[in-house]
Amino acid sequence: MKPFVMTAAALGAVSALAGTASAEVDWNMSYNAMNMGDQVVATYTLGVPNPIHVSLEMTNFTGVDWIGLDFEILPSVYESYGPGEFDMIKFDDMSPRSTTIAPATEMLTVDQQTLEFDFPSARFDAGETHTFTFTILNPDIQLFDLAIRPVIPTPGAATLAGVGLFMTARRRRR
Repeated sequence: MKPFVMTAAALGAVSALAGTASAEVDWNMSYNAMNMGDQVVATYTLGVPNPIHVSLEMTNFTGVDWIGLDFEILPSVYESYGPGEFDMIKFDDMSPRSTTIAPATEMLTVDQQTLEFDFPSARFDAGETHTFTFTILNPDIQLFDLAIRPVIPTPGAATLAGVGLFMTARRRRR
């Protein structure tokens, strides 16, 4: 998976794709997803306060509907971390997280460094734009990367489900 890299500026804008940061949004990003296999990696830079309130507006230009979107905090190649320092950078489990897709569920991993949005009955349809908001805690003001990956249904899963339904219907006819 080839990453598409954006670098965040000190006041919270991302390489000319984002709007101006407000008092409540410290890191305001926009990303137009063009390729299904790409992930975006936004590099947090010094100057954005702790906690970091993130608002991401994303447009799906991949031509494929998404069933989820994952955000993962990664170590920065530009930072050397002391023992336990990187582990302290995590998604805030106490602050609200939201998306404009409804209904959506969200889940944090145990280490709180991966935030997963799932859209069980809704989809992030190709061509749509949605906003995601969340908060990241960064107590030592360290550099870090934020990987953003769309979750795309596998064609094999749909085929397998169809075959299963066909076999069930066939068995009931007998």
